[in-house]
Amino acid sequence: YENKINYSFNEGMRLNFVNDKWIISAGMNNSNSWYGTYYKEDSSYRYTWVGKDTTLFKYYSGADDATSAWRGVDFSASYSLDTTSTLSFDARYNYNKSPFNQSTDETYMSHAPHYYDVDSSYFNTSGYQSNGSSASFGLGYVKKLSADDTKFSMDLDYSTNSNETSSLSDVAYYNKDNATEEEL
Repeated sequence: YENKINYSFNEGMRLNFVNDKWIISAGMNNSNSWYGTYYKEDSSYRYTWVGKDTTLFKYYSGADDATSAWRGVDFSASYSLDTTSTLSFDARYNYNKSPFNQSTDETYMSHAPHYYDVDSSYFNTSGYQSNGSSASFGLGYVKKLSADDTKFSMDLDYSTNSNETSSLSDVAYYNKDNATEEEL
């Protein structure tokens, strides 16, 4: 049995300015999200028979939490040089960040006839993190050449992206002969 919860919170704002020569726009976006289970109970029991030996596997799944945050800002401006020419600029920056999200699943093993006496166990720990950013810049020029809407335009754009990820996978095995009672 498990309970899952998802939530996200998004907010943003934009400011615009327009007059005879200028068109200016600036904005900001923010998003936070969380996905996970706040608790899990026994996930499964499994019996395995090898010859006359019976093994009970008791599996517990750990809490599974994942969070992330996304932020973005943008700016654009357009300026009319005269009645036939316009110069423009735009810039954007976005980044996402998540803390290291980690969970541990536990499996306990016992043999017949002492199913309540754990003789070995293992713990599977996994985790993941991803952070990234992107930026873009642009310049533009437009010149109206004739009354029939023939135009000359020129654009210069630059963009960059980066992403960094980290992951973890660890399995710890405990045998009753080599472990203390606290480890089991």
